[in-house]
Amino acid sequence: MIRDVHKELFRLDRERGGEGPMSDEERAFRLKWRWLPSSIYLQIEAFYLFARILLDHVARSHDTYFGKGRKASLNSHDDLVKNLHKFVDEKNLVWREEFCKSAERLKRDIADYRDYYIAHEQSSSMRRGLMYDGSTEGQVSFGSCIQMSRPRTWRRRGLQPC
Repeated sequence: MIRDVHKELFRLDRERGGEGPMSDEERAFRLKWRWLPSSIYLQIEAFYLFARILLDHVARSHDTYFGKGRKASLNSHDDLVKNLHKFVDEKNLVWREEFCKSAERLKRDIADYRDYYIAHEQSSSMRRGLMYDGSTEGQVSFGSCIQMSRPRTWRRRGLQPC
């Protein structure tokens, strides 16, 4: 769906040459689909929230299956990553190193991303936006903006200028 909306927006923009007032057709189309970015963003946030919950359940399943560790709690996915080697040693288990690397990657890509950029980001200078390049279903872009000396002039750190 997002691809179709995106194509139509580009078609309407090309028709007016990217300049000047919007046509009634373009205005109506944009009004009809104005909810789409918020919906996509909420779906992305929900994915990270529920993925984090799933990772915590998976971590707790190790305690259930192998028994509680005395020196190494596995109460959350974060605990799993921190204490996996202790838990393996305590229970005399053999793990493939790929499992440890996957757990660390999932912590970075899902748990840390959700914690630092979605749930707990409170900086007033953080700006979020949706980007779509036609080849993916969309992605969230984060950028810190610093107010410059002139009002309403912003600069993104590490990204293209606003």
